[in-house]
Amino acid sequence: MRKWVAANEFPRIFSNNKIIGILIVTFGSFGIGYFLDAFDWMFPKNYVISMLIGCFATFAGMSLIAELAPKEKTPIKLTWVRPLQECDRRTWWMGLNNVGIAMVTPLFVIYHVNVLKLSNSQIAYFVVIAGIVSTVLLPVARKCMERYGMIKVYGVAVIGMALAVLPYGFIHSFWLLFIAQGWVGVCLSVHEVASQTIMMKEAAKHRKEMAYFSDFQLVMNAGNGLGALATGILVSVLPIWGCFIVIGISRLCFYFSYRASEEGDPVQAASLQSNRGQANSAKS
Repeated sequence: MRKWVAANEFPRIFSNNKIIGILIVTFGSFGIGYFLDAFDWMFPKNYVISMLIGCFATFAGMSLIAELAPKEKTPIKLTWVRPLQECDRRTWWMGLNNVGIAMVTPLFVIYHVNVLKLSNSQIAYFVVIAGIVSTVLLPVARKCMERYGMIKVYGVAVIGMALAVLPYGFIHSFWLLFIAQGWVGVCLSVHEVASQTIMMKEAAKHRKEMAYFSDFQLVMNAGNGLGALATGILVSVLPIWGCFIVIGISRLCFYFSYRASEEGDPVQAASLQSNRGQANSAKS
């Protein structure tokens, strides 16, 4: 994509891919939620059946993708690449934000199932509302990316999710949770599209692009693992409402730590001011 697709097309491509994925996940979650509740009497076999269906669908999809691949043989050479050689401050910052996002995912499950005792169907409705809102608003978010810049839209998504998490442990109404999950869902979708686009655009600044892609994914996935681990530690020492508050505050601190250091760095500040001047000149 870096070689054959124009950089300004990345938001549209990632946004459309995300919308397709959202539609599939929405209908799948809605159906599987009702299936699990209807056959709850055969637990855990109902979960095993759902997972087998998921595995079959995954292999079927991969087979369809394989049919689109070129037929000619291409040599594959495995080489050792030193990890983290192309990581810059922005990559580490985005990984830190990913830690905060990953921290709240298992906490949602614990709160919905263990504390509120919600059914599979009710939890499936959370995925449905998040999918509907994301599908409707992602094109709007894409336009905002083009107008206001990728980092600003990325920041709105990160801050929006953090603010939604702060009071979450005190919300017991299903309909308030329904609204909150819709908001979190659209922020998460915008965050994903913005992150992928930032990654593709930042790669041009690195001498070894493939090493940068590898390092970016390594840092993001490490953030996912560390976030889940941190949640396990928090749950063991704090009440669940306290965990939500700590995670929300931590995520805000993660985000503003880089923004503050960026503005405090004279080189970064000069570059930022130059970009703003160019943008204003272009508008004029």
